[in-house]
Amino acid sequence: MILRTRPELGEKNPVTLRFGGRKEPVIVETNGCDATVCVAILPVGPIMREQIAKAAIAQISYEISSSGPLVFNAPLQGLATAVSAIK
Repeated sequence: MILRTRPELGEKNPVTLRFGGRKEPVIVETNGCDATVCVAILPVGPIMREQIAKAAIAQISYEISSSGPLVFNAPLQGLATAVSAIK
């Protein structure tokens, strides 16, 4: 999965995903940035497949030094069909 963040986050900085009922967060670093966006590549492994199958809500957060932490929720509902096509 490709996660997009604000460009101010910068390269090699963490993006955290938390899921209800899961103690440990999933943390991925940004891979690259340009003037408009930073991206992070999140593997769709066992943890993410489980959360997608549950149609969980991911609490996504990252911190930008100029404005502090950004936290928002992203529903994974509807991704199960797309992921089922990936082998």
